Amino acid sequence: MIELLPDGGAVAFDAGTTTNAVANLLPPTLRLQVVTASLPIINTLLGKENLDVISLDGTLHQSSQSFAGPMTLAAIRELRVRTLLLAASSVTTEGVYCGNHFDAVSKRALVDVADEVILLADSSKFASSAMVRACSLDDVDVLVTDDGLSEEHRAALAEHHVEVRTVAVDEDHAIA
Repeated sequence: MIELLPDGGAVAFDAGTTTNAVANLLPPTLRLQVVTASLPIINTLLGKENLDVISLDGTLHQSSQSFAGPMTLAAIRELRVRTLLLAASSVTTEGVYCGNHFDAVSKRALVDVADEVILLADSSKFASSAMVRACSLDDVDVLVTDDGLSEEHRAALAEHHVEVRTVAVDEDHAIA
């Protein structure tokens, strides 16, 4: 997974347990600017001195432990990032979904400022349901998932020109 990140520049980490797991994997020698609205990811990256961590402030939502709202969106609009690591609660042939409106708005804004969107979603997300669409599959460049993805879902992703990368998952089904 780490090999998909650029050698330099800015990478946005969406809020989520899977993106936080990837933040835990970042080697101490990696030099990146990391943009995030996720309080857990900010805490995970504390002490990694080669990373410049840029916090997208705003209203802290307790349920997601992430910042959202007008201040967050204003900060995102001023950015351009090479890569966005996008999290999801659900993925369907219609797109990427999350559980609430404020997260969806932030995700859409991050997609808009990213040169490349990498969706991190284990195969169980394709059997889950969530209420609010964050983006279309056409917005996604790469899906990083486990080996449980069905051929039907692989075909749907191929129709949207989404490259599928399969990686190992840990016992909590988080992409490692």
